[in-house]
Amino acid sequence: MNLRTLRDRIGGNRVVVQIIAIVAGATLTFFAGWRYSDAASAWQEAIRVEVARSGVYQDDTRQVYANEGPFAFRVAATQIRADVLAPLADTNPAARTQHQIAAQTAFAVRKAADPGTLLGEPKYALPGGGSNLHLRLADVTAAREPTPNPDIPRREGDALARLAGWTALLTAVITGLAVIGACVRTPRRRRSARSRNFTPDPLKFYEQPGEATGEESRIALVLLAIWAAGVLLPLTQLVFSSQEQRYQAESARHTVQARSVKSLSLTRTEFLTTAHQTAQEGSIAATAREIDAVYKDSRSVAEAGELARAEETAAGRSAALADIMARIPPSAGGVEKELTTALASGADDWNSLAVRSAEETRKADSASLKSNITLALIGLVALSEVVVHLVSTRRRRRSG
Repeated sequence: MNLRTLRDRIGGNRVVVQIIAIVAGATLTFFAGWRYSDAASAWQEAIRVEVARSGVYQDDTRQVYANEGPFAFRVAATQIRADVLAPLADTNPAARTQHQIAAQTAFAVRKAADPGTLLGEPKYALPGGGSNLHLRLADVTAAREPTPNPDIPRREGDALARLAGWTALLTAVITGLAVIGACVRTPRRRRSARSRNFTPDPLKFYEQPGEATGEESRIALVLLAIWAAGVLLPLTQLVFSSQEQRYQAESARHTVQARSVKSLSLTRTEFLTTAHQTAQEGSIAATAREIDAVYKDSRSVAEAGELARAEETAAGRSAALADIMARIPPSAGGVEKELTTALASGADDWNSLAVRSAEETRKADSASLKSNITLALIGLVALSEVVVHLVSTRRRRRSG
C-alpha cells in the first residue's frame, strides 16, 4: 500500500477515523488518569511506610540505648571500680569498704536482672567488661516482624506513572493521526450524472479541513487544532500534577528520614554522653576525697590519696568502656543496614537529607506552576472554540 492509497482510504473513511480517535482517546485518557491516581496512592503509601519504619527503629533504639544500656553501663562501671580497688583492700580500710560495696552491688544487680536483657544474658558480656549493645540491638530487631521497605511502594508508583506516561503518548499519537486524517483532501472521483449533486457526509465529530475550501478551510483547521489541544492539554496537566505529587511525597519522605536518623543518632550519642558523665562522677569523688583528707592525719591523707588515684583509674577505664559500648561495628552485625547507618549518622547526613527535601519541594512547586498554567490553557482553549464558532457563524451569515 503506497502513500496515496493510504491517503485515499483515510479521506474516504473520515467518520470511522473520527470515531476511533474519539473512543480511543477517551479510553486511554481514562486509563492514564487511573494509573496516575494509583501512582499517587503508592507514593503516599511510601510516606506512611517510612513513618512506620521510623517508629519501629526508634522503639528498638530506645530500648537498647536509653533503657537497658545506661543501667548496664552503671553496673559495668561499678564492677570496674571494684576491680581497681581490690588490690588495696588488704592495706587500705577505706578502699576495702568501697571495694566490698562495689563488688556486692554489681553481683546483686546482675543476679536480679531479667533473662533476655543486657545484664541477664551472658552472651552480651564484653571480654573487658560492659555489654555488647549492638548485639543486643540485633536480637531486639530479630525478635519482631521485619520492617516494611518504603522503596517498594515508591518503585510501584514510579512504574504506574511510567505506564500512564506511555498511555498519554499513545493518545497523542492517535490524536495526531486523527488530525492528519481530517486534513487529507477527499479523493477526486469521476462523477456520473447521478452523483453530480453529491455532498460530503454531514456526520462529523470535529471539523474536517480536508472537506472545506478557502476561508472555511482555515477556520476548520483552527477548530481542529482547538479540538486536538482539548484532548492533549488535560493529559499534559495530569503529567504535571503527577510530578507534583511525586516530588511532594519524596520531600515528605526525606523530611521523615532526616528527623528519624537524627533522633536515632542522638539516642546513641546521649547514651555515650551519659556514660561519660557517670565515669566523670568517679573522678569528681576522688578529688573530693583528697580535699577532705587534707584536714586529717598523715595516714588518712596517704590512704585517701591512694584511694583517689584508684578511683581516677576506674574513671578512666569506665570512660574508655563507654566508647566501646557506644561504638558502631563496621559490619551490620545482624542489624538492618538502614538502622546501622542512622545510628552512625552525623550533622552532615541530617543536613544532606534536609537539602534533598528542600530540592524536592522546589521541584514540586515548579510542577505545580506548570500544572496551573496548563489548566489556564485548557480554559483558554475552551473559550477560543466558542469565539471561533461565533466568528465563523457571523461570516457565513454575511456571505449568505
